Amino acid sequence: SFEIGNPNLEAERGLAKELFLTYNNKNTVLESSIYHNGFSNYLYAQDTGRRNIRFPDLNDFQFVGVKAQLYGFELSAEQQFFKNLLLEGSVSDTVGRQDESITSSKQVPLPFIPRLSFKSSIKYSLNNFDFGTRVNVNADQNDLGDFETRTNGFTLLSGFASYRIITSKLLHTFSFNVTNLLNTTYYNHLSRSKDLTPEAGRSFSLLYRLYF
Repeated sequence: SFEIGNPNLEAERGLAKELFLTYNNKNTVLESSIYHNGFSNYLYAQDTGRRNIRFPDLNDFQFVGVKAQLYGFELSAEQQFFKNLLLEGSVSDTVGRQDESITSSKQVPLPFIPRLSFKSSIKYSLNNFDFGTRVNVNADQNDLGDFETRTNGFTLLSGFASYRIITSKLLHTFSFNVTNLLNTTYYNHLSRSKDLTPEAGRSFSLLYRLYF
């Protein structure tokens, strides 16, 4: 994208409201929240649908300030089974609306809003060794802003393993991660290049951390 600023824009202003509930006992943690953010001047780079004159492969994105609303929810749970097994999960969704846009004088969706998503992980711990899997499920995004295109949902499976070593005042961790284990082809709705290329396929990483 080719971004065009606007020095005449006023500072972004909004009022945020959030309600949350938490339940916590020895083996279970439950959290829920709902929120609403009302903006009298929400700043973002709006796709104009025009090709840039100098770089015709790029669209012009013009910074604007609009009245807008963002609202959504998040639910999460954590359950400890026995001594070594931990199960975690969460689901979240966000809705964004602006009072007007390039193509309409009525309330329309904001662009680049994340989709309904569900995340879950299972971790098994044994002494200093942890390993497990993660699942990330994203729904279709059909609530589209100006010049946005639909994004299909996807499911990603990942795996991880780590080992900890404690020496005097130092903590060493070695982590191995496999992302997108099934080599799924998917697109990120929040990426401006999603119509050109998908996200990365199967990948591996080995990480060492030193805490002191």
